Amino acid sequence: MTLGERIANLRTKNNLSQQELAELLSVTRQTVSKWESGSTVPGLDNIIRISDLFSVSTEYLLKGVPDVEAAKETEEDAKPVFRDQHKTKLNSRTTSEQSTKRKLIPLIPIIAIGV
Repeated sequence: MTLGERIANLRTKNNLSQQELAELLSVTRQTVSKWESGSTVPGLDNIIRISDLFSVSTEYLLKGVPDVEAAKETEEDAKPVFRDQHKTKLNSRTTSEQSTKRKLIPLIPIIAIGV
């Protein structure tokens, strides 16, 4: 199974559409589609977010190495692992990243004027 197939499998097991997953990760639906089809791969930041969101290891996502807990279940019997608190965690990360970007934007004109 490829990385894209694992992402698609986790997404569908958790009853999420590509659009819903995209919104949780602050990417476009097309980006999720490209990951799942294998035409592109997510960056490290999104690998970590996906692993947090679905409570799986990055090693599982990248290599297919089962988590210790997940190894007890077969892939067909695995239960959805999506947690509502991950929505909050992802949203707070996004908000934090956006506030950092907002803080940096006003500094750019000052630096340019000082040159």
